[in-house]
Amino acid sequence: MTDDGGGVDAVWAGTDQRILADSAEYSGDDRRLFLIGHVHYKESRVKLDADRMTYWTSDERLLAEGNVVGVTKTGTHFTGPNADYLRPAAGVRTRSMLTADGRPNTWLSALDAGADTTAVNSAKDSTNIVADRIISDNDSLIYVKGSVVIDRPDIGATADSAFLDNGREFSRLTGSPKIVGRGERHFTLAGA
Repeated sequence: MTDDGGGVDAVWAGTDQRILADSAEYSGDDRRLFLIGHVHYKESRVKLDADRMTYWTSDERLLAEGNVVGVTKTGTHFTGPNADYLRPAAGVRTRSMLTADGRPNTWLSALDAGADTTAVNSAKDSTNIVADRIISDNDSLIYVKGSVVIDRPDIGATADSAFLDNGREFSRLTGSPKIVGRGERHFTLAGA
């Protein structure tokens, strides 16, 4: 790690991780790195920007706080007040997990939303999800809770909670679910 004139540029040997920040402090007892001011985290699967971050190197856990913006390698992006990212690492965990609270706003890329990426208008086939809490498990399973709003070009949905499985192109809405079709054939489907 280098510290030039108050700026931090940290690269982890043997990984694709890089962190830039205005300043940093490392606590060796609990292997925790505190990053403050214009923090940028980058690895091959995700990029995170925030006002401040805490990185527990032994747990491969990154807590981003304040004006968080994230982008995955597939183009899915989100904004919110915080994000807790557990990165996959040998001997720690095999899958990534990202949890965001405080009503984050997530836009699934056309690829993650299940679009036919060979189609001409596939870039327009994205999904916007807003909820009190969003949990992304390995970028393919998404759990959302609290006043859920899901918008696609052809469908709008609301519920108390929802589960989306991008691999199987399956969704489950619970707690006063409602789906409104906006395509060529309009419809409304509501449940208890």
